[in-house]
Amino acid sequence: MDKTTLVMVPESEYKNLLQKVDTIFDSIVKKTQEPISEHISKNEVLFMLGISRGTYWRWVKDGKLKEYGIGAKRYCKRSQIQELLK
Repeated sequence: MDKTTLVMVPESEYKNLLQKVDTIFDSIVKKTQEPISEHISKNEVLFMLGISRGTYWRWVKDGKLKEYGIGAKRYCKRSQIQELLK
């Protein structure tokens, strides 16, 4: 069962907190309106899939992941990662 906690703060602190929440919310809304790149970095793939670098390289070697390189940087297609997450 979830617990409910009531915290009392001075009105000035409450208004300051609301202002910070509004700023964070506006930032999130702005980021969701930016175009999303089809290619994501190896580090983003690791984070999204919750895998280690070793697993990443094994999946590339086994053909489970297809990566693309630009110079020393490696990328995967976002659509491929979304398919793996289904």
